[in-house]
Order: sequence, then C-alpha cells, then structure tokens
Amino acid sequence: MKRSTGFSVFLMSILALAGCDQGSSGLTGPEHEAVVTGEVTSETPPAGSSSMAMAPGIGAQTAARTVAIGQLSSSGTFTAIAEAEVNAQGGFRIEGVPSGRSELVIIARSDTNAEVGRVVLHEETVASTEHRAHPINARSTLHGRVWAQMKADGQSSMGAAELALFLDVRSDVALSAAGSQSTVNRWATAAARADAAITATLAAGGTPMSAAARNSLLLTLAAERDRSRAAGASLDATHRSYTEAAIGAFGGAGVKLQVLATAYAAAATSIRQEMDGAEEGARREALRTAVLLNIETRKRVAAAVQGSALGLKSAATSHVAALEARVRSAGTHAELVASIRNERGEADGRIAAELISVFALLPTEVRIHAEAQLQAALDNARLWVGLNGTTSASAMAQAATAFHAEVRSRAEAAVEAIPTSARGNLTVDAMVAVLVAIGACSGV
Repeated sequence: MKRSTGFSVFLMSILALAGCDQGSSGLTGPEHEAVVTGEVTSETPPAGSSSMAMAPGIGAQTAARTVAIGQLSSSGTFTAIAEAEVNAQGGFRIEGVPSGRSELVIIARSDTNAEVGRVVLHEETVASTEHRAHPINARSTLHGRVWAQMKADGQSSMGAAELALFLDVRSDVALSAAGSQSTVNRWATAAARADAAITATLAAGGTPMSAAARNSLLLTLAAERDRSRAAGASLDATHRSYTEAAIGAFGGAGVKLQVLATAYAAAATSIRQEMDGAEEGARREALRTAVLLNIETRKRVAAAVQGSALGLKSAATSHVAALEARVRSAGTHAELVASIRNERGEADGRIAAELISVFALLPTEVRIHAEAQLQAALDNARLWVGLNGTTSASAMAQAATAFHAEVRSRAEAAVEAIPTSARGNLTVDAMVAVLVAIGACSGV
C-alpha cells in the first residue's frame, strides 16, 4: 500500500512538471532559469525632421512602468512568461525566464497597460545566465511589430534576425512607421516578398538555404549586435558590422557570394515594389537598407578576385564604392533611385579607362575586336534589366539565373578576344566576378 501511494505521488509530480510551461528543459527553479536585463530609452525626432509627430506611446521612457517577456505564436499572438517593473531610469531586470527559449519578445507597458515599445531577444536563454537585450527604442519597436505582423500574416518563415538585416532605419522614420499599422503591414509584406525572392534565387543558383537555416546562422551575430548597442555602440556602425558578419557567415556556410549578390538584388527589387506606396521616409529607408546589403555583397565579390585582373578588380571596386557613397548620402527617395541609376552609366567608363593602356599595345584589328567583346560583356551584365517588370519570386530567380549564364558566356568571349600574351592574370572566373560586382544591381 505504501509503495502504491509513493508511486502515485511520484507520478503526480511528474505530470505536474510536464504540465508547466517551463521551456524546453521542463524544470523550474533559479538554477534552470535565466535573467534578462535591458532598458527603455527616450527618443524624439531630430529638429527639422519630416516625421515630427511621435508615434503613439513610443519613445517616452517615463511612460514605461512594466515589461513582460514572452513568446510569439505562429499567428503573432504574444503570451507573457515573466514580468518586471521598469525603474525611473528606464532599466529593468526580468527574473524567472525559462531556459532554452529563442526569439523571445519583450514588451514595455505604461501604467494603463498600453504598449510603449518592444524588442526581440535574439539569443537563446541559458540557465543561470544574464542576457542583455537590445535597448527598447523606436528601431527595435518597428522591427518587433513588423516581425509580429509577418507571423500574423502567415506569408513568410523569415526569422527576426534575418529581418534585422533589412529593417534598420533612421530613428525619426522608425518613430513614425512603428505607430502606423498600415506602414507596418506594408513593411511586413515587403519583407515576406524579399524572403521568397532570396530563397528562390539561392535555390536556382545552386546554393539552396531555407529561411530557417539562414536565420539560425544569424542569431548569434544579431545577439552580439544587440549587446554592443546596449553598451552604447553606434546604431549605424553596429548595423554595418552585422551586415558584414552575416555575409561572411553565409559564405562560410557554402553560399556562393555571386549568387547571394543576385539574391539580395532580387530582395531589394521586391522591397522597392512593395514600399512604393508608403510614406517617403519609410520607402527611402527600406530601399536604402536593402540596396546597401546588396552593395556590401558585391564588394565581397570584387575583393575575392585574384590578382589585379588587368586593372578590372580596381575598376569594379571603385565602381561599387562610388555607388555606396551615393546611396548613403541620398536625402530623398528620388535621390536614392537616381544615385543607383546614374552610377550604372559610369561603370563602362571606369572599365574602359583601366584597359586603355593594355589594349593600346595590341594590333588595331585585335584591339577593336577585344574592345567590342568587352563592351558586349558590360552591356549584358545588367541584372536590373531582367528584374525590372518581374514581381514573383520565381520570375526573379529565373532572371538571376539568366544573368549568371549570360555573364559567364560573355566573360569567356571577352577573355578569348584578348591575346594570351596580353591577358596577364585575367581569367574567365575573374572576369565573371568583375561583371557580377558591377552588374548585380536591383531593379529600381
């Protein structure tokens, strides 16, 4: 009888533990739980900004009274698992957070329980560990709301860490956009389309990687970015570092950077198409962030060229650097689009200038033939031509595939037209890389 009673008590204890929502460990107590710390920051639009109206409830540090951390369901519904108070300086410390959870969301609330901001905790919680969250500010709130909307829409499997690559905008734009449900909806749809374009283009290029796999690679990098920002590092500098690290991680995982460049061109095209009806600041920042991601990848493609390739490596590097400078300095959406389109026309001149001295020593007939083949290669290394007018992920993937095939064919013809004695270290692969670095541009 005693054995039966003891077994019943044991069984009831096991069932009680199994019924608790304690994360993947299924265990309770401080030794099985994590701590999450962070702060709610104050933000106001800069003087002269076109977005002077602060989004409702966002940006006021003094309005935050409590924070709750929890998980988003597949439909975007938030369920709290632990709570804490916010001190007078905006800081908080949440104890009792179950271990083994990833991509948790922290929501700051006012004394009337209205949301005043949110942030995603990218790193997985670890027992007996203190995790530092990205500051809850306008950028984090926009990011968190767009991601939740993507889940609610059920259109995409893009994770929060990958979304962060495409959604890092000026604070004044974030303040306005985070308070506009229509802008959040539009941004969520744009990101979902970008996700589909990336997945389709990588698969078509022979380096398939799902959205889940991409996000898994990025989680640790995103957490490092968040900790740096919590320590006071520049928002812009940390986003650049995050972008560079992400591209490196994909390359290290076997993704061909030339294919990734076209995938990001397709993503930028999708975002531009979807955001065209949005407010000026939102459409400008969405396109700028996506284009800079594409540009950074093209910089890596050019940098990987072995040797000088008859000066072509230098020409490609200069071209992409000039484009990046113009994109970063563009003050309006119209200026941004113009900077992209205008830079395209200058690529031919840079390439030609690098090769004048080389071709000048060739016999006239040979020189004319070589220059014609090179010009044909440049004329056909224009991904944006194939992307313009396409709207589906599959059509964009097809355009990228056709681009890579055409670039390879034209590169072979161009190199073949140059006498062996004059080629130096210029190979077909080097020519292909140069053409991709120059021509893998989004359709705008």
